[in-house]
Amino acid sequence: MKAKKFTYNYQITSTDLDELNHLNNIRSIELILDAAKQHWEQLASTKLKSEFAWFLVEHHIKYKSQGFLGDQLKLVTWVENTSAIKSVRIVEVYRDDTLLTTSTTTWCLVNQATKTLSKIPPEILSLFD
Repeated sequence: MKAKKFTYNYQITSTDLDELNHLNNIRSIELILDAAKQHWEQLASTKLKSEFAWFLVEHHIKYKSQGFLGDQLKLVTWVENTSAIKSVRIVEVYRDDTLLTTSTTTWCLVNQATKTLSKIPPEILSLFD
């Protein structure tokens, strides 16, 4: 799968910091989820967004360096692979050329009407190719 990459930019503010004045780990996870959501919002039609939602089932993150107040972050995300009902997404967080974190998240597609898991239809798969 040749993935379409999506870039999401964010500047660290004082409310993002922990007691050590680093980017808070919880906030890092929120930014990773925000990048995934923005990617979906950009690619999916209004119809698809009203019919389906993504449910996070697994999250792995590796911290390599810290972010600080005022840092401009670049989050780069793409769908690495998919199966019938699961999608694996990668997110890399950079400050300039320094890789701060890498994450791998596994998502399942949910039918909004029935609130049950759904097979990923071809029209959604094609969004990420």
